[in-house]
Parts: sequence; structure tokens; C-alpha cells
Amino acid sequence: MVLNALSVVGFRNIDSADLLFSSDNSFLYGPNGAGKTSLLEAVFLLTNGKSFRGGGRQSLVGEGSSGVALRGLVRDDKGINSELRAVRYGKDTKILLNGTALRNRSQLLRHVPVLAFSQETLSRQISSSGSRRNILDWCLFHVEPGYHTVFEEYRSVLSHYNAALRKGIDIGPWVEALVGSGIAVHKFRMRIGQALQDRFDSSQGKVVGLPAVALEYKRGWPEEATLPNHFAARAKEHQRLGYCSSGPHRGDLRIRGSRGDALNWASRGQIKAYYYLLFIAMLDLVKSGIGIRPIALIDDLWSEFDSGLSSQMVDITVSNGGQSIFTGIERRKSIITRHRMGLFHVEQGSVALAIQN
Repeated sequence: MVLNALSVVGFRNIDSADLLFSSDNSFLYGPNGAGKTSLLEAVFLLTNGKSFRGGGRQSLVGEGSSGVALRGLVRDDKGINSELRAVRYGKDTKILLNGTALRNRSQLLRHVPVLAFSQETLSRQISSSGSRRNILDWCLFHVEPGYHTVFEEYRSVLSHYNAALRKGIDIGPWVEALVGSGIAVHKFRMRIGQALQDRFDSSQGKVVGLPAVALEYKRGWPEEATLPNHFAARAKEHQRLGYCSSGPHRGDLRIRGSRGDALNWASRGQIKAYYYLLFIAMLDLVKSGIGIRPIALIDDLWSEFDSGLSSQMVDITVSNGGQSIFTGIERRKSIITRHRMGLFHVEQGSVALAIQN
């Protein structure tokens, strides 16, 4: 899947911009605040129905604009073209695929898989186990069609179980269903966690200068206990708390080295590198699962990386195929030339196709 063209009107600090992507890989450069991240965000909003950044929806509308209009032209691997539009006026946002409004966001996500790596996404993954669980669930959404139903069943049963705990009524009717659906969720996540580990290890082996680490899937309850026995042992604690404090809904992904969790000893740049390798693993996993590599949006990869490490990361990204759109403050001539990237200059909310020299 390739994004061929993007049109942006009234989005954040972009009054109007039109980009034609003639290369599989593109580089957007310009000073901080120029609008580079906003352009990536526009692509993400158009293909995901929401932003990867913080802030309310109203902040998406540029100052002085009455609304937002985004348009993208995409082409699949069979050469079939389609048009995506996102429009926002007032409080309503509509996403249209080939002129038809989409009411089901999952249809949009499957049509054009897109994954973003930015300071915002990195910060959430570092600080939130929920964001790390979302990594597992995002991969499963794309490669395991049956997972969504199993996951929603578990969420529904968990909600009823917690409601019974809060009301102080018998939780017995919900325990068996919670165990059954929880084990099903765990089995899916365990398989996808192992697949991510394999790809993470493969990419890590291509990088020079990083301490070795391992990606680990944590299931959300003690490894030595079965889920039925664990829920039975924790029943009184759950009743005291008024909610279920452990189980698949507390699953996690952790990065560990010889000194334990990388968050406790690695530098900021090393942590970013490890999570970027996880990002690459996600792209590769979905590509192997559905035959389509998601479009990769990479915002300011060079921040906190030296030139050698960033060059290695770009090489790994591009070698895996698919379309990648990078942003950076400086014009990275050697990388742009080596990978024949399309080059765009972004400044004060305007975009121009740049000449390579």
C-alpha cells in the first residue's frame, strides 16, 4: 500500500499543502514548528480516524480556519487506486472512502495500515503498560481476524465481573467465563509476542553499538499459577479492591537486559533505539501476516541519536520495503541520496518539493 498524494487544508499550522509522493521513501525537512509533524499527523488521521498526538480534537483546526479538509490517494499492491477524505467542521469529523462515509473505524484501519513513531508515541509506550498492550493488540487486529471477537468478549465479561465486585454480589457466575475468555486472549498475545521477539532480535542483530536486550511478553498474572487458580486465590483481594487487579488486561511488553528492565539503566537514546526496533518488528510482522507492509511515519528520528545509529536505523527501515516518510530538522544528504528519497522542504506551514544537490 502506497500513499501517492496528500492534500491538507486548515490543519493545525498548515493552511494549504499538496504533496505528491513519487518515491517509496520521502524526507520532510525544516525547522522546529514548521509543520513537519502536522503533515505526518494528517496522514495518520486520514488513515486511522484519530491523531497520534495529544490535545483535543478542536486543536486540529488551524487558527482562522473554519474546518479541516484532508485528502489522500492510495494505491494497493494490485495497482487499484482509492481516495480517502477527512473533513471536520464544528464538532463533526467524517472519513470517506471513495466518496462513502465510513461508520466503522476498523474498515478504515484495515484498508490502509499505517504506523507512526514519534516523541509522543514513544513517551506513551515508555510510561504506560496500556500503550504497550496496544502494540500487541494492534498487531493482532491486522494479522488475526478472530482476535477482535475474543478480546471484546473478555472485556465485556471483565466489566460484568467488576460490576459484581463493586455491588458486593456473587461473582461466581462470571468467573468461568472470565477464565475462558482470558486464556483465549492470552494464547493470541503469547503467539504474537513470540513473533515480535523473533523480529526484534533479528533487527537488533543488525545494529552496532547497542547493549543486547530481550523483548519479553508479560501475561498479567504470575507465571507459576494457572489463571483459574490465580483468580481463586485473589478473589478476596478483588472483592476488597472492587475490581480485578490482575489477568490478561494487565499484560505487558518489557525490554530487559543483563541489568534488568532497560527503563532502569539505559540512556534515553538507547531506550528510543530499542522502541524503534520494536516499531520495525511491528511493521515486519504485519507485512508477513497480511502481505502488506504498513506505511511508516517516522518523526524526527535523529533526535537523541548520533549520525551512525540513525543511519543504521534508516537502513533497516528501508530494507524491509514498503513506504516510509521521515522528518528531520536538517537535510540528511547522504541518507536521502543513498535511498533515493523524495525531498520536501517545510517552513512556516508551507511545503515545497526540494531539489536534491
